[in-house]
Amino acid sequence: MQLSIRDIAQRVDAQVRGECERQIDDVAPLTEAGANHITFLESAKELKKVDQSAAGAILITEELADRIAECEATLLIVGNPFAAFIQIMDVFRPARTQTAVGISPEAHVDPTARIASGTCIHPTACVGARAQIGENCLILPGAIIGEDVVIGNNCVIHPHVV
Repeated sequence: MQLSIRDIAQRVDAQVRGECERQIDDVAPLTEAGANHITFLESAKELKKVDQSAAGAILITEELADRIAECEATLLIVGNPFAAFIQIMDVFRPARTQTAVGISPEAHVDPTARIASGTCIHPTACVGARAQIGENCLILPGAIIGEDVVIGNNCVIHPHVV
C-alpha cells in the first residue's frame, strides 16, 4: 500500500512543510527510514539524527521543526508525533487477525497461569507460573512468557520473544 504525504497529513491532521505528493509505503525508525518511509521525532536530543536520516517524511512538533535548518524529508507538523506515528503504523501494518483460539497441546502453560478468553497460544510457546494473559492475545510459537508476567488485552507476542 502507498499513500501520498497529502493523504497521511489528512489522516493525522498535520500541516505539511515540503513535498505533498511523495509516496510513502511503510513506517520506520528515524535512523533506519528510507525515502519511502515515514518516521517521527519527538525529542530535541534526536535533532542531530535528522541530517543522517533518509526518511521521506517526518512527523514532528512545530517547535522542533522550527529548529531544523535544512531537511530533505517532508515535515508533517503535529501536536503529538508519536501518537500520529502509531495511527499511520496501523494503516501500513494492520494488526493480524487471529484464526485460532485456544491453547495448543504442544504449548507449555503452567497450571497457575491465567489465560483470558479469545487468546491463542501456539505450539512450543511457554507460559510461566502466575502469568496473566489478557483477552484476544496471540502468543506465537516459541514465545516465552515468564513467571508473574502480566500481558494486557489484544497483544501479539512474536516467535521466540522472551
